[in-house]
Amino acid sequence: MSHAATREAIDDAKWAVLAPTGPPGFKDQPFAYHTELTMDIQTVTNDGHGIGRVELPGQHGKTWVVMVRDVIAGERVRVKIYRNFQNYSFAVLTEVLEASPNRIEPQCKLFGACGGCQYQHMTLEAQRELKRGHVQQVLHRLAGLPPDVQVNPVLGTGDAFGYRSKLTPHYDRPRRDQEGGGPIGFNSKFSRQIVDVPHCPIALDAINDQLPQTRQEVVEKRRRAVEAERHGIRKARGGTLLLRATEQGVVTDPRQECSEKVGRYRFWYTAGSFFQNNPFVLPRMVEYVNARLREPLSDGAPPRFLLDCYCGVGLFAICGHAHLETVVGVEVQGESVEAARRNAAENGANNCRFVLGNAQAIFGALSGDPSLPAMPSPSMAVVIDPPRKGCDRSFLRQLFRLSPARVVYVSCNPATQARDTIDFLGNGYRIDDIQPVDIFPQTKHIENIITFANERPGVPSENFPSSSPHTPPLTDADAPTAG
Repeated sequence: MSHAATREAIDDAKWAVLAPTGPPGFKDQPFAYHTELTMDIQTVTNDGHGIGRVELPGQHGKTWVVMVRDVIAGERVRVKIYRNFQNYSFAVLTEVLEASPNRIEPQCKLFGACGGCQYQHMTLEAQRELKRGHVQQVLHRLAGLPPDVQVNPVLGTGDAFGYRSKLTPHYDRPRRDQEGGGPIGFNSKFSRQIVDVPHCPIALDAINDQLPQTRQEVVEKRRRAVEAERHGIRKARGGTLLLRATEQGVVTDPRQECSEKVGRYRFWYTAGSFFQNNPFVLPRMVEYVNARLREPLSDGAPPRFLLDCYCGVGLFAICGHAHLETVVGVEVQGESVEAARRNAAENGANNCRFVLGNAQAIFGALSGDPSLPAMPSPSMAVVIDPPRKGCDRSFLRQLFRLSPARVVYVSCNPATQARDTIDFLGNGYRIDDIQPVDIFPQTKHIENIITFANERPGVPSENFPSSSPHTPPLTDADAPTAG
């Protein structure tokens, strides 16, 4: 993409916030559209917004929160207001007046427009310290842990770019005047408008090599669809692409079987199903989980049994099986269970069993299968890797009744993990270790692993205050108030 084309793409993406006149219905209090302000950035939220406070017009001593992207705590910046809310305003960055020593030039020329990355303007070290701080803050604010709770330095590798093995660009329904044109990429930072992304620096080279051909196929497909729509045959549609780098090459069909090695184990899965897509840091994350599983329990011996909940295609179960007598994985998707069974067989993990069961009845699936061996709770460890919404309350009830000796909780959403932490601490568990993992450098996303030790293993517990509904908490990105 030429410099001119890049500049045009950024300008198009920012038009929603830099247009000379405000959008219809713009609320002009407390600031008029495009009011220019100078402010100091106090902190950066977990979704990448910098927060500053400015004095309200005509109200001496009263301040107002302004949020702006692409900044670093400690910087002094110039911004323009583009949206006012009840307690805060959004602004767009126009100039950095005093830069942080952690500021660097983004590698991607589309960083100012594309919403895929939030932190390319920071050094990798600064990104990881920011993410570690976010984990610490969310555990303090949502789980009531001390503000200085010990959180390990973020686990990662030096692969800050060219690491992502899966890319899912999307495109809108083409207009009749576009023929096969229109952007193919990711949402803008400022709107739902799609920014055209012909090359993604955080993706593996193999994906970027395949991307031009896949994009051209979309152009031809859209051209045919627009022509068909003109003749009343069918309506053109938008869609989402898949490019996944595997041992079989770059796969674009979500139904295709593919494989990937993690350490010495090979895992088969369908291209459209879930599998972590940073092949550089994944082995380190698995090694960390295995190390936690091998540590001695309160009786001095390591766990003998492992229950892998939300097991997917068997990643943690199979990678950890060698040091255990029996491993059982439970998964809600039948396709993933079949893949896990195949992976166990092909990797010689003969002590692994995989059963189908949803999270709400996960332990019922175990007790209802007479072919499964007994796994005494005082000698059992559990790995849980739930979706972003965290653990279902009925799942936690069953887990605490089972009362395993150790639980390793892997989470892609520290906010819901913090919510669940309250229940663990209220049911006889203590925190042994907190380990963030930088799965996606340059982005706001952080994986976090908490290891819980049961102080009364094998003793059932069910302590759920009825006055505390089990609902996801607010995130750090929720609006702060004026003060």
